[in-house]
Amino acid sequence: SADAWCSLGSAKQAQGKLREAVACFHRALEVQPERAGTHAFLSGIEFQMGKLDEAIRHCERAIELDPNCPGPYSQRLGTLQYLPTATLAYLHRAHVEFDSRFTAPLRAAWPVHANSADPDRRVNLGFVSADFGYHPVGIYLIRIVENLDPRQFRVVCYSGRRAIDPLTARFQAASAVWRDVFTMPDEHAAELIRKDEIDIL
Repeated sequence: SADAWCSLGSAKQAQGKLREAVACFHRALEVQPERAGTHAFLSGIEFQMGKLDEAIRHCERAIELDPNCPGPYSQRLGTLQYLPTATLAYLHRAHVEFDSRFTAPLRAAWPVHANSADPDRRVNLGFVSADFGYHPVGIYLIRIVENLDPRQFRVVCYSGRRAIDPLTARFQAASAVWRDVFTMPDEHAAELIRKDEIDIL
């Protein structure tokens, strides 16, 4: 059962047993070689192990198998940031490709931005991340969020983070509003952001 091997692989990954996790996902591919999700999982583990070329290869295979799924494209963009051979021009092309495939088709349906145009009111800043905690994004971002002037900016954090740690608590304290969107469907999160009248997201 590919499902069983993938479940075992995920459990091994959660335990930090990455080599064993890789072996499980390879067994899943022996059972069901054309399964895009298995390649996507393998990509994430290879990335954790610092095997960037392998991670990219599994992302690209997942994309070949399921070109309409944004997950592997997004994962590829994240991995490319760490690849020493990726030039700025290449990164730009990869992001433009993602935008044209997944974002541009949605723009026509976006609702009109109806926020107040009063130049004297506070600006509503929204931050969306799964990394409000001990992660490079959280470590670099926390001082910025903590030092925003609350008289000028209303900070709303939309957290997709499962684990809560002391750095997460600092983000919560620095936010005017904290929203946990980890289990929320994208459409509901987007509606929440609109209701919060976010000016810059």
